[in-house]
Amino acid sequence: MFSLSVLFTTEILLCIRNKNHRNFVLLKLLDVSLFIKKNINKFKIWYIDYFNLKDSTDLKYIKDGKLLIKPGENPDENTLILKTINNIEINEDVYENYAFIYDNKTANDLDEIEIIKNMENYKCDYTFLLLSVKLDNDVKYILDFKNPYNYLMINNIINNNFLNYYLNLTHNVNLTNKYIINIMTNKMQTYNLDETQYIILKKDEICINKY
Repeated sequence: MFSLSVLFTTEILLCIRNKNHRNFVLLKLLDVSLFIKKNINKFKIWYIDYFNLKDSTDLKYIKDGKLLIKPGENPDENTLILKTINNIEINEDVYENYAFIYDNKTANDLDEIEIIKNMENYKCDYTFLLLSVKLDNDVKYILDFKNPYNYLMINNIINNNFLNYYLNLTHNVNLTNKYIINIMTNKMQTYNLDETQYIILKKDEICINKY
């Protein structure tokens, strides 16, 4: 640090003596530029284009398996909020098609900027080798929670409201009153649940709850 101060002072004196103020300014601007670039890389300072962020996120409201056209200012407890994030670039990595599913109780916990800055921390540590839902007419449908978005994000709520919406979106069918869900993860964990239960995705496990 002392040597840098000496060097900086020496440069000032030389530039003043030679009346070369323009070169001094350019030199200092270059130093500042190099300093910023070095520290961005060193400390991983995240830069987010907020205008691009606004254009890259979308918000939907789901109730009874249907998208609400006008959800109102305060969605009720039976309404799910679906936030999708598309084509966000973070530290030269591009994140596409991520979805967060929450309700009005957890809405305030979803800090959009914090999530985008730490996207990897919000991904579940597992994938589904098998995910199917069997309706009460004995017809089984295979689900893919990485299409059209990656829904495997922590604290996402997978309940009958979302399942009905998702089945309509991907298979054009309605969820029946009774159904069975079968899951197998890449960690060889298996889960079986019915219409009396719902899922909250955690970082390293699936949490099954009763309605």
